[in-house]
Amino acid sequence: GFGPPLDPAPGDNHVFDGQNQLIEIITFKATPLSPAFDRLTMAGSTLTAHPPKAPGGPPDGETVVRSIDFQIPVRTVGGRSLITTPPDCPPDGQWTSWGRFTFADGSSDAVVSRTPCTQAKPALRLAVRPRRVEAGRRTRLRFRVSSTAGRCVSHSSVRIGGRAVRTDRHGRATLRTIFRQPGVRTARATHPGCLRATGLVEVGADRDS
Repeated sequence: GFGPPLDPAPGDNHVFDGQNQLIEIITFKATPLSPAFDRLTMAGSTLTAHPPKAPGGPPDGETVVRSIDFQIPVRTVGGRSLITTPPDCPPDGQWTSWGRFTFADGSSDAVVSRTPCTQAKPALRLAVRPRRVEAGRRTRLRFRVSSTAGRCVSHSSVRIGGRAVRTDRHGRATLRTIFRQPGVRTARATHPGCLRATGLVEVGADRDS
């Protein structure tokens, strides 16, 4: 209600991570003066704010938010991040966030924010046991396929020495085979929509030959 240059008054929103909450402290820009603070509660994917009444000018003696522009830097501690994107990009290529705002007069408004995203292929990891076998002897190879995406684990194809096998829903598979010549063999795990993985098996000379 004061008008320029006092109104609107730019400020900074300092956000701190708490247990199941975010703590906001508002300060007038370039000053330590704080007209208000809030504790935003988290429940699942929902964040609920409880804006306090902040002193201000006429006609009602309050200060209200006109606009908010968040610039959120990367914050990681011990391999964990304060804010992360969902693990998968939706089919429409965008993440959608909803916000509902309720005002003192009882009215409310809902807004939708959409952020473009791209689907990066999740990577497979392949473990092979045993890592060393003898040529000319029947060998039982055990494969274990893992990934950050569960859909990549089940029914992956593992190939080695011209033979292939499919993993079960836990990413495990076995294959009995004979390698005739010494050398290094490469096992390859593939799954549609996932980055392939490889594992090595060293084939040594038959000690009895």
